[in-house]
Amino acid sequence: MPIQDATKPDYHALFGVDADVKIIEMPELKLATNDSPLVIDIMSWRMRDLFNWQALARKDDLLGMAEILTGVVKSWGFPADPTNLDSYLDLSLEDYQEVALEVSHAVNARFQSSKR
Repeated sequence: MPIQDATKPDYHALFGVDADVKIIEMPELKLATNDSPLVIDIMSWRMRDLFNWQALARKDDLLGMAEILTGVVKSWGFPADPTNLDSYLDLSLEDYQEVALEVSHAVNARFQSSKR
């Protein structure tokens, strides 16, 4: 086992990835249950955005998460506008959970992807 450089964070221990992981773009994500695609754009996210999303999810702060969703969900299969907070407040519990989970899947996929 290599010795960890004390001046650098242990990325593998913190996030389960190697420090040299590079981010790649992901294909469009789709909800199979809706007529039109769920398009999620997190390419502008930085680590602070990830930490904020995770903190809100850990606290079950669904309203805080919905505020973030308005910025990352570009389109979906529901009649309401995904950039409007009220649209999330009008979703069923199941639909809200599905959208939030898809964003979490996109975050995980982006974070764990590497391009070498």
